[in-house]
Amino acid sequence: MTTRVLRIRRPSALLTAQAYEQLFDLQLGSTFAVTAVPLVAWCDAVLGPAGAPPDLSAAGRRFAALTADYDYFAPNFECIPLAPLLLAARNRGGARARLLFIAHAAGAYAFEWALLAPLLAPGDVVVAPSESARRTIEFLCPALRPYLHVVHHPMRPLPAGPARPRSPVPHVVSLGRVHALKLVHRQIEALALLRAARRPTPTMDVGGPLDDAGWAGPHPYTRTLADKVRRLGLTERVRFVGAVRGDAAKGAFLSRADALVNLSVTLEESFPKTPVEALGVGVPVLGTDWNGLRDTVGPCGVLVPVRPAGDEFAPLDVDPADVADALGALVAAPPAPDRCRAWAAQFGPDVILPRYQAVLDRAAAVGEAARHAVPAWPHATTPAAPAAGLLAHAAPLNALAWGDLFTVHAAWASAVRRGWAGGPRVVTDGDRLRSVLDAAVTPDLSRFFARGPAAAPAADVAPPHVPSHTPPRATSGPGTARATAPVVEISAVLATAAAEPGTLAGRLACVGELLAVGVVADAVRAWERIPHAALAPARRAYWTARLSGASERPQDALSHALRACAAAPLGEHDWPYLRELARCARGAGDPAVALDALREWLRRYPDAQESGPVWLELAVNATRARPALAAEADDALQHASALLGDIPAVAKLRRRIDATRNAELLPA
Repeated sequence: MTTRVLRIRRPSALLTAQAYEQLFDLQLGSTFAVTAVPLVAWCDAVLGPAGAPPDLSAAGRRFAALTADYDYFAPNFECIPLAPLLLAARNRGGARARLLFIAHAAGAYAFEWALLAPLLAPGDVVVAPSESARRTIEFLCPALRPYLHVVHHPMRPLPAGPARPRSPVPHVVSLGRVHALKLVHRQIEALALLRAARRPTPTMDVGGPLDDAGWAGPHPYTRTLADKVRRLGLTERVRFVGAVRGDAAKGAFLSRADALVNLSVTLEESFPKTPVEALGVGVPVLGTDWNGLRDTVGPCGVLVPVRPAGDEFAPLDVDPADVADALGALVAAPPAPDRCRAWAAQFGPDVILPRYQAVLDRAAAVGEAARHAVPAWPHATTPAAPAAGLLAHAAPLNALAWGDLFTVHAAWASAVRRGWAGGPRVVTDGDRLRSVLDAAVTPDLSRFFARGPAAAPAADVAPPHVPSHTPPRATSGPGTARATAPVVEISAVLATAAAEPGTLAGRLACVGELLAVGVVADAVRAWERIPHAALAPARRAYWTARLSGASERPQDALSHALRACAAAPLGEHDWPYLRELARCARGAGDPAVALDALREWLRRYPDAQESGPVWLELAVNATRARPALAAEADDALQHASALLGDIPAVAKLRRRIDATRNAELLPA
C-alpha cells in the first residue's frame, strides 16, 4: 500500500525553500502519495484562530479528523517550529498519523529538539539528511536517537550545459545565498593573494540574490563585497550575477566552471545541495571542512580547515591563504569529471527513494503496532533540559520545567501565526528564549562541526534539574488542556539560568538578554556568579564595560572598554569591542578617546562584514569630538553609507552633520 504523506506548507520567496519544495514534489511525490495543504489555513483548522491560545483537547480532535487518511504529516521549514505544538495535539487526540521531520538544518533546531523529545511516539521519523546531521542531533539531544534515520536528499542530476572551452585562465563559480557565513569575502581575498603571488588567478562568478531575501536594495554584506572587489583591484575578475533560477540555468552556470567554491560556517549546512549539483555535471568542489560538506564533497574536491578566530566565543573562520592554496591546487589538478559524476550518483533518486520507502514502511508498521502508545504528558517537575547532550547544560533550559517551556512555545506559536495572517509580529518571551538558547549552543556546536574538541561545560555543571529557587509563576499550569499565557516571568528565568550551573556561553547569553531588556540589577547579580577567570581578558573587560554602562557608571565603563581594546591586538571579529568603546566614550563625555582605536581597526579592515557599523561609530564620535572633526566625520560617513546604504542611522547622522555645518556658516 502506498505511504500517504500530508505536506504542510505555503509558497516562499526564499530560493532554497522553493528548490526544496520542487525537489519534494518531484522526488518524494513520485514514490509516496503526497497531499500538500496550505500552511495557514490548515494550522487554523487544527489550532483555532491565530492569536488565541490553543485548546489542546479541541485541537487534538481536529488534528485526528484532518489526518485520519494519512500515515505521516510532514511540516515544511516554516511549519517545523510548530511541530511540538502539532505533536502535542496529535498525542492529545490519539491520532494515528506519525511525524515526518526532515532535519534540513539539524544544528538550528535546538529549541525544537528540547520540546519534541518527550512528545515523540513509536513510528515517528526524524530524517537526518547526512551522517553529520545525525551526529549533530545526537550531540545536542541523545534522547532522539531511537527516531533518527539517515536518508540523503534525493538529488536528480541537473541538465549539463556546454563545457567551458579550455583556457589558461581558470574560471570558478559560487552559487547560493550571498551571506557572511558563506564566506564569499574569503573567496575574494584568496583571489587577491593568488594574483599577488603571480599564481594562476581564476575569474569568479558569484551567483545568488544580492538583497538577502527582501532587503530593500543590495544587502550590506553584498555592499562590502563590492567595496572589497574595488579595493583589491579585482573588478575584471569577479562578477556578481544575481540569482540563478531553474535547473537548466543552474546546470549551464555550473558546467562553465573549473570548480565550484562552496565555503560555509553556517549551522544549517546539514546537506549542502549545490556541491552535489556541481559534482553531477562533473565539476569539483572547494568547500570547508565543516558539517555536511564532508558528506557531500567526499573525495571530489578539497576541504579548507576551519579554525577559531579568537577566544572560545569567537566565530569560526578560514584563512584566505588556505583558500588560495586549496583553490590553486584544485584547478591545477582536478579530479576527473567522471569520478565527480559517479560520487554524485549515490545521491540520485534511484538510490535514495528506495531507502526512504524502506524507512517509512518500517516506521509505519511500528507506529501501527503501537498506535495507542501515546507518550504521557510530562510531569510538572520534568526539566526542560534533556538528561544528556549539550542541551542538558544549556541556558535557559537549565532553569525551566518542560511544561513551562511548552506553554511559552504555544504563546510564541500564536504570535507567529498572527504574523502569517498579516497581523503585527511582536517579540514574545518565546523569541527571547530561542535567541538565548541559540547563543548558548552555537560556540560548542561550531567547534563540533569543525571537528575540534567541543568546549567542555563549566566545571560546576550538575545534572539537569528544575532549580531549587524556581522563578515566579503565573496562575495557569502547563499540564492543563488549554495552553494559556506564559507561566513564568522570563526575566526571572534568565536571571536564574545565568546563576545556575551550565555552559558559560549560555550564562553569558542570559546576562546579555537581561541587559537588552533593561533588567540591570539581575544582570549584575548574574554576572557576579559567573566564573570570570574562565573568560579571556578582553572579553571579561568588554562584559564589565557593558554592565558598568548599564549601571550608570560611565567612567568605569570607559575604563573597561579601553582595557578590552588594549588587551590584545584586535582581529577582524573583535568589532564588538570597538563599538562598545565608541559608545562608552560618548557616554563618558569624551568621544575623542575612542578615535585612535577605531581608525586603526578600520585601516586594517576597511571593508570587513561589520566595517559599516564601525565606520558609523567613527563618524558619530568624530562629530561629537571637541572641536568636531568635520572632514573625518564626512569621510567616515561616506564609507558607512557605501557599506550600509541609506539606512535611518546614516540618514540621521547626515542631517545632523549638515545642520551643524550650516549653523557654522551663519553670520554671527
